[in-house]
Amino acid sequence: MILVAALALLPAVVQKNPAAIPLASSESRAASAGWQKGGAWRDQHEEIKKIGLNHQVDLVLLGDSITQSWGGPGRTVYQAAAQRVWDKHLGHRNAANFGISGDSTQHILWRIDNGAFDNVQPKVISLMIGVNNTPRHTGEQIAGGIEAIVQRINTKLPNTKILLQSPIPAGQAEDHAYRKKLDKATEIIKGLHDGSRVHFLDIREAFITPDGQARTELMARDFIHLTPAGYQAWAEALEDKLAELMERDLVEQAVATLPSDRQMTWQDLEFTCFIHFGVNTFTGREWGTGKEDPKIFNPVDFDADQWVLAAKNSGMKLMMLVAKHHDGFCMWPSPYTDHDVDSSPFKRDIVGEITEACKRHGLRFGFYLSPADLYQIENEKGVYGKGSEYVESVIPTPVPGAPKGPRTFTYTVDDYNRYFLNQLYELLTQYGTVDEVWFDGANPKPGTGQEYNYADWYEMIHTLQPGANIAIAGPDVRWCGNEAGRTRRSEWSVVPATVKEDGTWNGPGATRDDLGSIGMLKTGDKLVWHPAETNTSIRHGWFWRNEEQHVKPAQEILDVWTRSVGGNSVFLLNLTPDNRGLIPDRDTAVLAEVGRILKATYSVNLATDASAETSSDAGAAFAAGNAIDGNPNTCWKTPDWSGHADLVLKLNGEQTFDRVLMQEQIKHFGQRISKFYVDAMIDGVWQEIGQGTTVGYKRILVTDRVTTDQVRIRIRGSRVSATLSNVSLHSAPIQLTLPKAHRSLEGLVELTCDPSGPQIRYTVDGTEPTASSQLYTEPFSMADGGTLKAMAVNAATGETGTVVTRRFGIAKALWKIHSVSSEQADVEPARFAIDDNPDTLWHSQWKGDFPKHPHFITIDLGKEYDLAGFTYLPRKTVNGGTIIGWQVHVSTDGENFIQAAEGEFGNIKNNPIEQIVRLSEKQKARYLKLVSLSAVNDEPWASAAEIGVLVN
Repeated sequence: MILVAALALLPAVVQKNPAAIPLASSESRAASAGWQKGGAWRDQHEEIKKIGLNHQVDLVLLGDSITQSWGGPGRTVYQAAAQRVWDKHLGHRNAANFGISGDSTQHILWRIDNGAFDNVQPKVISLMIGVNNTPRHTGEQIAGGIEAIVQRINTKLPNTKILLQSPIPAGQAEDHAYRKKLDKATEIIKGLHDGSRVHFLDIREAFITPDGQARTELMARDFIHLTPAGYQAWAEALEDKLAELMERDLVEQAVATLPSDRQMTWQDLEFTCFIHFGVNTFTGREWGTGKEDPKIFNPVDFDADQWVLAAKNSGMKLMMLVAKHHDGFCMWPSPYTDHDVDSSPFKRDIVGEITEACKRHGLRFGFYLSPADLYQIENEKGVYGKGSEYVESVIPTPVPGAPKGPRTFTYTVDDYNRYFLNQLYELLTQYGTVDEVWFDGANPKPGTGQEYNYADWYEMIHTLQPGANIAIAGPDVRWCGNEAGRTRRSEWSVVPATVKEDGTWNGPGATRDDLGSIGMLKTGDKLVWHPAETNTSIRHGWFWRNEEQHVKPAQEILDVWTRSVGGNSVFLLNLTPDNRGLIPDRDTAVLAEVGRILKATYSVNLATDASAETSSDAGAAFAAGNAIDGNPNTCWKTPDWSGHADLVLKLNGEQTFDRVLMQEQIKHFGQRISKFYVDAMIDGVWQEIGQGTTVGYKRILVTDRVTTDQVRIRIRGSRVSATLSNVSLHSAPIQLTLPKAHRSLEGLVELTCDPSGPQIRYTVDGTEPTASSQLYTEPFSMADGGTLKAMAVNAATGETGTVVTRRFGIAKALWKIHSVSSEQADVEPARFAIDDNPDTLWHSQWKGDFPKHPHFITIDLGKEYDLAGFTYLPRKTVNGGTIIGWQVHVSTDGENFIQAAEGEFGNIKNNPIEQIVRLSEKQKARYLKLVSLSAVNDEPWASAAEIGVLVN
């Protein structure tokens, strides 16, 4: 009889659930009839041809009755057990069993030639054939037939890898004639292994004893077929090799995924500028309400050139303007709304003036247009989330003053998407070249039901501005996952994507630590080049509030620059013009210092005139010297799948450096390096000075200051091969380090510098310190809080470092928890909210039958104070329980409370920094109660890492 070949699949395209798909069967054994005449064989051949139409098949097993008996509804005594083995070891790999009883070389060749694989493009074909050839052919002939199959697969399926397996050792004894033939064939087919397309796996040891006898528990009585235990042994022998080959295919896809030209242009920018400016600048809010009166917007000293020059002086190459934030106020005169600059006293086109200033000073331009629009939500004539019909609409929609552009578009959209597309059209056609369009997923008022026609937005942007990268909620650039400037240890630009019905796709969650490992790449429908943009603000908050707002010092900005630009990302730094319409002086001073240090560090390459040697390369076109020739289009490249490789730079004399800069040739070869070490020759011995994981567009390794005439880069992990198009060495100017301040629970402040050595001068009244300010000699008390400003001073030269500012509330030594609505006392008790440790937290009860909002926590401050405000620090990692809506109540006796303030922490989900709330007037109190009314993602819990109070 003919045994039925089984296909155990995990379909990923049409069929959503695992299934076994039987092929046609017959009781007659048609092998002797030949393929051209055997009707049952032909039926099975036609069934195989249909498989690829309905299923994703990544792995195909070809073979004879041994293979066929491995699962499926075939009539063998071992089928059920073998099926279980198949399901456990192979079914999850989208594997199909094309083995058919009686198969021999000519049968398989006929199937390949006659279209069995027309619709099936497997990543791997695993081939075991031989037993059915054995009676009629010599070992050399069997091997020749297998070689013919390999050649035919290579011709028909040039992208498929082949795993050749040694045949199951037929016959019980080592001297059996069949065993000898198959052993001879095995020795010959080993030579077909090339390590790239064709791989060989010898599984004979799993089936024979040390003295050469067949393992009876694994072999059937005919010593040709297998027992259930034999199928288990076969699966175990195959599993690791198949996993390796399937992974190889994925790795090859990953390195073949390349950036587009516009993505390369964007990556070359490295350092870009965000500008948040609008009605929030005049209200002191992080997120507006949509109810603001445009008359409040009047930046009388607005100077576009001052903005652009401040950005340019820091080294930024693009300015991205918030053209419309969530409040809906438009920074250009738009005929589609009256909520814009034309309705303000200012009446000037901010977008237009910025674009012209960018052109004058050589900066590229981009804009952020908030998909969310509170004005369109709150205004009774607004169109956001109102459930309007989807109708065919022309963009730009004809209205008085409608923009004139190169073409029109027709989309089927609702009222808000039409409004939004019209806004996009204005910005894309009226201001010249646009290099980046920035969207986000923030929604200050969820639940409206508004959906976005992203596919239409993307099409129009790439049609009107083909060089514009669509960032964050877009296909060209992704968010790094936080707004604090944190970066990943390993930043891969190739990530998995899940395709949606409209043809757009989603990448993995941006906040994950792992986005591009091989394990992650297996989770999507396809792979995409989707590089990261790292963003943070120069101040605490995205909009200017006042001049008490903290401005990050230059060293902190430089640290983010090094980790982002030097960590395969682009650094987007937000600037906050004030209500005059100018970048404040403190901010411009920091930007100028950043630009000065970057120029001093990277304008000189200490590896100029070096020579390069390597342990291996992929040929003359990829020689070691390409890594230091200054040409971004050339590279040193290692042989494929060669493993480790070293690159040695011999410098032109001894050089002193503390930065090693490396770049891969991503334009043509994608991202590959996953592990590297850097060594320096010191006193005649190689000493490791640093290591890292990914390189990508650029990796900057910060080291101790090293003096040497030789540097070695050891590649110890890569995908397929490694490339380096640029290696350079740099030395950063020696800077005075930032003082660090630590305050005890009792309020004693300790100041340190790392490394120690400089003097520390400080003030506690908020004034700027000078070289003659108070000298730090021992810890001092700030028990009642205040503003500490400190800087390092070189006593010998008088050089001063960057000023560090710390704001302290009152010390917590006397504090205790007066009451709490609930707590998870075993792990996250209420006392953790006042322990001065930001790594611990209070969390309302989350186990069992937990309570929901409102939650509260009441603190006994130990004595009465005139309270000026309070602070709330959300938990560091996940958002769980992070408070949005709040009230604060105060009391002198712990029993009678009055409400002192109420509000929301805007944008705290994406920017979970300490929130500082000042009361409209001071309140005499000993007790403070913080009430949580709502939390991010509508979670039912509340949490706090730290709660503090202000008395100044």
